[in-house]
Amino acid sequence: MKKKTKWVLAIIFVLCWAAGMFVAANSPEISGQVEAAQVTDTEFIALTSKLIMCYEYKLCGHTIKEEQEMPADYVGLDKQELREQLGAVSITSFSAKEVVLTKRLDGYCPEHLVVYLEGEQLCVYRALLGSGENEQIEVFDIPQQELWAAEIYALQQGKVFGSIAEVRSYIKQIQIRGKQ
Repeated sequence: MKKKTKWVLAIIFVLCWAAGMFVAANSPEISGQVEAAQVTDTEFIALTSKLIMCYEYKLCGHTIKEEQEMPADYVGLDKQELREQLGAVSITSFSAKEVVLTKRLDGYCPEHLVVYLEGEQLCVYRALLGSGENEQIEVFDIPQQELWAAEIYALQQGKVFGSIAEVRSYIKQIQIRGKQ
């Protein structure tokens, strides 16, 4: 009986060994047959990764790049996981060393000033970098009777300038014209 038990155990052992070898030979992780896509998509954002934000402004066509601290929420994410968190921001490039993200905005970049007529005032606005919002930086009192009809229309839509000096020169011309 002891002999029979030894033979049964030996046969079970051989069968288990053969089944293990068969599974190992057909497993891509063990046999080394991992697909290329699995190898290249395994990069993750590290604490030392650099984040570059690119802001593309539709109305002026300018792009402004800004290096930022990597948000803690992004650390440890792969490209797909990051894409799911970003929403309207697109991934321009992705590696463990550097992540470049692009945000497209409808307005003008902060290099431009936009002047609007609001009642009896000309209000000067500058875009806040990356937000799509504007901040009022200066206000000038101008009676509407000093403005031409075409100027009123243009200023109600928003008139674009490259610097505050250009804005002041424009307002000075209106004031001189109003005194004549």
